[in-house]
Amino acid sequence: MVALLGLSLIFPGCLGGGSTANNQTNVTPSPPPAPTPSFTIVEPAQGDSITSSDDTANVSITLSASNLQIEPSGMPNAAGEGYFEISIDGGDYSSVYGESYTIPDVGVGTHTIEVQLVNNDGTPYSPPITQSVTFAVVQYQSPVYIPETYSISIGNFSYSPANLTVNVGDSINWTNAGAYPRSATSTGNFDTNVLSPGASAVTVMENEGTFNYFSLTDVAMTGTITVESNSSD
Repeated sequence: MVALLGLSLIFPGCLGGGSTANNQTNVTPSPPPAPTPSFTIVEPAQGDSITSSDDTANVSITLSASNLQIEPSGMPNAAGEGYFEISIDGGDYSSVYGESYTIPDVGVGTHTIEVQLVNNDGTPYSPPITQSVTFAVVQYQSPVYIPETYSISIGNFSYSPANLTVNVGDSINWTNAGAYPRSATSTGNFDTNVLSPGASAVTVMENEGTFNYFSLTDVAMTGTITVESNSSD
């Protein structure tokens, strides 16, 4: 009897005693944090030259954002949301609610644009998310045209060459290489007057167009000058 009592004290579970409950709690895992937004400046690219016919240019800025929902200022802050602040040459920032923006009337010279991503309340992200790019505005200068001089030989009964194409501002040196007095006359356009054998004259082509000419002493002698615009017009 004593032996059985001892066994019941040593192995209470074996004799119908109480059991220990296995309590489990279901825990919902936290959602992963939102990816950190980022962006790049697509245009202008680093070192770009923007050509303008004036002394200023409108500079277009193009951005490319990732993991970002653009919201207007004043909305409650939320992960992955915000808008851009853009500054040029350290000046005041402009709020931009999109991926494109134009800065008007940027003067000739070198400039730096800084773009910063901010929260919906206008405070910077931490750590700051910024990009910058340096570019230049260059005023286009029309190339200065350097006039050329062409030669036409006046023969006894023909011009050589009889057909010639030149540019506005070019000169033609006419030489009477024949044995008779001759001219190169285009009524209302140019006229060498009658040249003696061996004499020369120069005419400057000042207007665009196609001009037929002849000799005052032999109207059967004819030729054509075509005058085109030069690159500085």
